[in-house]
Amino acid sequence: MHLYLRCPDRLMGWLEDLRLSDGGQVELESVEVGVYRGEVCNWSIKKTSGRPILMVSFTWLCRQSLALDDNGVRYTRWQHVAKRPAPLSPVPTMEIGVRWYYHQTNKGNRVKIRTSLGESCRCHPRDHPTNLVLMEDGSITTVLAQCMKSK
Repeated sequence: MHLYLRCPDRLMGWLEDLRLSDGGQVELESVEVGVYRGEVCNWSIKKTSGRPILMVSFTWLCRQSLALDDNGVRYTRWQHVAKRPAPLSPVPTMEIGVRWYYHQTNKGNRVKIRTSLGESCRCHPRDHPTNLVLMEDGSITTVLAQCMKSK
């Protein structure tokens, strides 16, 4: 059982300890819009009179989707989200309302957040084994798959 916290200062400290802006990743899992994950380039916490809001800008962002392989078997894949044209900001950003959070060490060092909309959000450090990698050709793969290829 985890201790569920709401203090924005402690959340800020834990995210700084993860070095989130140094290649860390944020994953947002929503029933409505699916699963998004990306590499963080900048983040901040807006302290409001209500719940804190985690503001995240991404270097790149991707969305999980279903696809069929050559044999017709379904599998999940990650698709790169294209940068937006002007006048919109080309950098993908998210505002994540924080209901509560906790520091999770049993599945790697990460911070898990429950959003104000009841969604699940996970903040991973740069060296987390589940992190994704954006390849030069625009495809997305996992750190684990990259390690398997190099052997």
